[in-house]
Amino acid sequence: MTRAVVYTRISRDPEGEALGVQRQRQDCLDWAAREGWVVVDVLVENDVGASSYSRKPRPVYASLLERAQGREFDVILAYSNSRLTRRPLELEELIRLHESTGVRLATVVSGDDDLSTADGRMVARIKASVDAAEAERVSERTRRAKLQRARQGRPMTGGGRPFGYANDRLTIIDDEAAAIRDAARRVLGGESLVSIVADWNRAGSPATVHGGLWTQRTLRGILRSPRIAGLSEHKGKVVGAAVWPAIIDRDSWERIRVEISAPGHGKHEHRLLSGLLRCACGSKMSPTGRAGLYRCAPVPGTGGCGRVARKYGPLEQWVIAQWADHMTELTGSEYWTREEDLTAPDDAAVEAEEEVTRRIATLRDRWAAGTIGDEDFFPLI
Repeated sequence: MTRAVVYTRISRDPEGEALGVQRQRQDCLDWAAREGWVVVDVLVENDVGASSYSRKPRPVYASLLERAQGREFDVILAYSNSRLTRRPLELEELIRLHESTGVRLATVVSGDDDLSTADGRMVARIKASVDAAEAERVSERTRRAKLQRARQGRPMTGGGRPFGYANDRLTIIDDEAAAIRDAARRVLGGESLVSIVADWNRAGSPATVHGGLWTQRTLRGILRSPRIAGLSEHKGKVVGAAVWPAIIDRDSWERIRVEISAPGHGKHEHRLLSGLLRCACGSKMSPTGRAGLYRCAPVPGTGGCGRVARKYGPLEQWVIAQWADHMTELTGSEYWTREEDLTAPDDAAVEAEEEVTRRIATLRDRWAAGTIGDEDFFPLI
């Protein structure tokens, strides 16, 4: 008795109806019935590419290979070779799979390649090369069509809708556009993305396209996008005016891009304590960028337990609040020092104190200039 697993796949299914894989499934089942094989399972991978240009993972295909290693079946049956893979390297993996397990490959329309012979492997490799070349040609045509569409100022198809516009990518959603204009005004007024995101998340409005919490990265991406200025782009470059209406004017958008792209923008609030924090193990805690954490990272040669991490915002707000409370309790003479407490500090202590003084001065200047409010300068805990 020959045990077979049917594997079906189609690269694009924008309607989500899975009609392509259904047709493959029926053709494969009919083929197996004619051969007298027992189909032990039918595996489906819908709307997933198999070429080197596809970024989507193929978990069902990975499971297929794992089960083949366990010798759960004797034949992998697909509609065609290209349904299994369009990557020559993956074909080599299938050849090694056959050599180690004896599992065969069979197709409805591409024939059966005997992977146990040199000629059979050669034919299979030629087919894989042809499939890969076809994938490359499709990719070239797709890229050229996208460039043409961008130059014509027409919206791209596929993917989710952009914030500020409806699903047609042409119609402005008023409340979302108002939020973009509010963010633009605040950034041009000197406010940080951190503050804007915190306000929006605290108020629960506006909502992101997916209904999740706002992040600096999300808001920065929206404000940097030429789309909100009524411009069309291709691979990050503006290629002309778009057919959809602008939410903000181009001059404001260009100024915003300069502002939020400047080195260090938005980092003061997040990295106020850089170089000053110490873990309980005695090692320095460092900011971790995207993770938004101060972390005691294990670094070869310098120690670090790797077990302690604290979020930027809450920790820095707590430190500033403690400093503010302490400052209100001190008299003028206590603020500077008491004579009997004067000692000769070491260089590291002096450098740390100077760094704190500089950071406090920066916060005070920003508060005095009105770019941060009382709620940020004297946060409640």
